[in-house]
Amino acid sequence: AALARLHAGLEMFQRYDWPVQGFVAPAWLMSDGTRQALRELPLSYTSDPQHLYRLPDFSAIDAPGLVWCARSAWRRGLSKIVSDQREQRWREASVIRLGLHPVDMRHRFSRDYWLHTLQRLLAEGRVPLTKIDWLARQRGQLERAHAVPVAAHPRDAAHPRPQRPDHVRAGHHPGRRNHHVRHPLVRGAGWLMWFEG
Repeated sequence: AALARLHAGLEMFQRYDWPVQGFVAPAWLMSDGTRQALRELPLSYTSDPQHLYRLPDFSAIDAPGLVWCARSAWRRGLSKIVSDQREQRWREASVIRLGLHPVDMRHRFSRDYWLHTLQRLLAEGRVPLTKIDWLARQRGQLERAHAVPVAAHPRDAAHPRPQRPDHVRAGHHPGRRNHHVRHPLVRGAGWLMWFEG
């Protein structure tokens, strides 16, 4: 049943020529049948509130996300408190996902929160990316880290240059704030069905 419903959703995207790269289950609740179905489909990722998972092997990548429940005033108030706390805790996270729902935009309180959060994160140097673009960057960094030089210059072989630690090479210097470092900020949940481009 899960595979059939996923195929139906993908066919609709293909019919309208909409790009699709990933799938997120409603409320991130996936049955074993859904997980097995995702292994058989041409999708690149799925997610839960704290991780992205590469498909088809479900390899996990830390990717915390902010998300609101905006259906009532008290839920919006609680969402604001929880999101502020989480954002402070994740200040040094390499990525923060923003999961917006259409209902968030119907209320000024939640709408203002998302607009101000975007402005603040951009001002801090974070870069907006789709999930698939961020995952592609992560894969590229991993491949470069494991690459073996094929034809190094003899001078370099005789006198290898010392390598800086990854966190320094990336522009982060322990002990002082680096304002020009640009971390990725992943765009949040798609608005059509549960598929995401």
